[in-house]
Amino acid sequence: MQDARLIILDEPFAAVDQSTEADLMELILDWSRQGRSLMVVLHNLSAVLEHCSSALLMGRALRLRTDARGADPRTTGGSGLHGRRSGCPDRRCGLDQAARKGTVVLEFLEFAFMRKAILAVIILSLGMAPVGCFLVLRRLSLAGEAMSHAAIPGIALAYAVAGLSVLSMTLGGLIAGLGVALLSTLVSRVTLLREDASMATLYLLALAGGIFLLSVRGTAVNLEGFLFGNVLGLSDGTLVLIGSSTTLTLLGMALILRPLVLQTVDPVFARSQSRYGWLIRSLFMILVVLNLIAGFRALGTLMAVGLMIVPATAARYWVNALTPMVILAFVFGAGSGLLGLLLSFWFDNVPSGPGIILVAGLVFLVSLVFGQNGLDLLGRLRGQRTRSTISIKSTSRKKQ
Repeated sequence: MQDARLIILDEPFAAVDQSTEADLMELILDWSRQGRSLMVVLHNLSAVLEHCSSALLMGRALRLRTDARGADPRTTGGSGLHGRRSGCPDRRCGLDQAARKGTVVLEFLEFAFMRKAILAVIILSLGMAPVGCFLVLRRLSLAGEAMSHAAIPGIALAYAVAGLSVLSMTLGGLIAGLGVALLSTLVSRVTLLREDASMATLYLLALAGGIFLLSVRGTAVNLEGFLFGNVLGLSDGTLVLIGSSTTLTLLGMALILRPLVLQTVDPVFARSQSRYGWLIRSLFMILVVLNLIAGFRALGTLMAVGLMIVPATAARYWVNALTPMVILAFVFGAGSGLLGLLLSFWFDNVPSGPGIILVAGLVFLVSLVFGQNGLDLLGRLRGQRTRSTISIKSTSRKKQ
């Protein structure tokens, strides 16, 4: 490349940190100042607007070419990139108004990566809703958080051995998560420690070991991707993994539903009726870990448990039966995923994974304030008005 007059770069900023990206951009600009011709594939439109003299925006029906030499394409009319003055909102200023067809939803669905992300969060919510509801009802929410971190060393080892292989990382995370869960149970039975204390200790050690392995094996960006995920960059193999995990979860929940409900409602009676309660608990924990592993590629090991627990806790504030709770948890999870993706699509500084969980957190706060099993603010106001009306009537009768 030292003497090349034409340089073609395909996503040169992928899998590098910000300082390295700045160094690469400076190198590219130096090549340009030397008179070389450069063709660069980028996904960061702000970098295109800042540095590129000519751009071609492609995406099925969305096509735009601009020659904006010496002009600011964000405010240029005619053949340039249309900005706010021509009615195009924020950073999607390069989209042809005719191609957008005047609707936000059509533009939102024009991109293949967005369609994959939408499909992923819906399927993940479908599998995580029943698992999350039982975790909440069985008071094991923190156990789900612990196992999501405990899977990191297995994922890191699989990544070090086989690279970004979906199957190997899934198996590695599944083995590590289940290993920590079983080991914590064993330690609590043979020592004085309670199971929650042993699990907390072991998952912290596993988390530290996993981060150490990722830091030694990969870069900071690899570590960030494992911890926070990349729902906007899912591959077809990851979608297959998510779909398979959800299918196995629904089949497994159908198989163990009745004994699991009995253990949740009355664990003492369940132990008196069957000696195989440990098997039901083990199968349930396998489903928990399986869903966490399926979600880590999309939301990361730190955020995946949020889509499992937060919608379930929000749903608990509204209903008192299991079936409506599962349905409502799925609606909350899928709705939070869609809205979080929409926000990350339209605003530059909104990360997709944390955005989804923050929207779910907003749903949780609304449920806490207005849910019938929460503070029930509206119900209390209606109740105060009713009591006031009854009190007025009784006073008027005494006076009569």
